[in-house]
Amino acid sequence: RLPARAEQFAKALAAFYQQPWPPVVPLAANWEAYRRRAAERLIEANPGRSYIFLAPDPLLAIPVVEVHLLEDGSVDQVRVIRVPSRAIDTVRLTEEAVRRAAPFGPVGHLPKPWRFTEVFLFDELRRFKPMILDQEHRAAAVPTSLVTPTAASNPVPQGKPSSGDPRGKPTSVPKASRSNKSPGTSGTSRGTPSTKVPASESCSSPSRRC
Repeated sequence: RLPARAEQFAKALAAFYQQPWPPVVPLAANWEAYRRRAAERLIEANPGRSYIFLAPDPLLAIPVVEVHLLEDGSVDQVRVIRVPSRAIDTVRLTEEAVRRAAPFGPVGHLPKPWRFTEVFLFDELRRFKPMILDQEHRAAAVPTSLVTPTAASNPVPQGKPSSGDPRGKPTSVPKASRSNKSPGTSGTSRGTPSTKVPASESCSSPSRRC
């Protein structure tokens, strides 16, 4: 039985050394850097419950919490500093997101008290984004591809019926008569369109600006 156990131990040892070592992450230099890492960890640990594009306007709710930590970065307490006036359930979603993302990394080298404050920006779908990340994205001139879909303009599809024509065809400015001279005008050459717009032309026509 001894050779069998030795073989099992050898296999277990070989499997252990074949696994890649976890990357060594340097300690945060200060609480500001720690808060930013914690925000990135919140996004990473809550897929589907968070977003990375620019925060929409208006927001659904903005809860604020203070996260109290232990020396290893695990959460000791989540203290609510601000309760939003509506969508109060986002406070519970915030606490769950914080505990789901913990631990956030050692804090023994940082000055006490071991805690940080974060503002959560919730959109209409109850997804959140830490405010520190949104501030950095706006300051760094984020590409237009990261603009929130709710804030982006929706172009009118081609061929959309105008309200000026009940048959569903877009209205347009009627072409001027190709007569030698328009009534009531002088000096108009043959074939030159008249710039006079009929009084019956609707203000909703796509060819006019009102």
